[in-house]
Amino acid sequence: MNALRTALLSTLLLVPVGCVGARATFVAPAPGDGSIVTADGPDETARRTWNAGGCCGAAARKDVDDVAFIDALIDEMMADHHIDADRVYVVGHSNGGFMAYPLACELSDRIAAVGLQAGGLMVDTCAPERPVSLLHVHGRDDTNVPLDGGRGSGLARVEFPAVDASASTVADAMGCAGTAGTVVDGIVEFLLAQ
Repeated sequence: MNALRTALLSTLLLVPVGCVGARATFVAPAPGDGSIVTADGPDETARRTWNAGGCCGAAARKDVDDVAFIDALIDEMMADHHIDADRVYVVGHSNGGFMAYPLACELSDRIAAVGLQAGGLMVDTCAPERPVSLLHVHGRDDTNVPLDGGRGSGLARVEFPAVDASASTVADAMGCAGTAGTVVDGIVEFLLAQ
């Protein structure tokens, strides 16, 4: 088995879905196919959501401990599959993007990096044990999760933080310098890495 294939087989990619009402299931790759992808919260309501702190839906209202769920899911995946503990990644969009932030803050000892689109930091505290690389991509014209913060036009109907405030708070907590966003074709990107 070559080194690339070994690296791919040992990667765990967690994808918390962000669309309200969306459902996803564990997808086991074919032998030699690469990473393992899973996405599905424990919320048993009709509209599955993640509790990302101040957002979103039933999971937040019920104070579901989705960080503990993901932590246990990582344990289960590591027990059942050959996964390198240094190669656990999270990618999320919308509610899944909001969920990526507390995972980076609270499971920094388990997650190497997070990538997200259209999310923000909705927890009060971010105290990672170690730095986690973070890529945040956000549309300048997003009305569901406004770039400058405020009440979105989507189903959540909550006050969102400004994206640069989310990125700056996490950057400070991770010991990173600078968080200036880059705008390309109306898309704003924040990249935090130490």
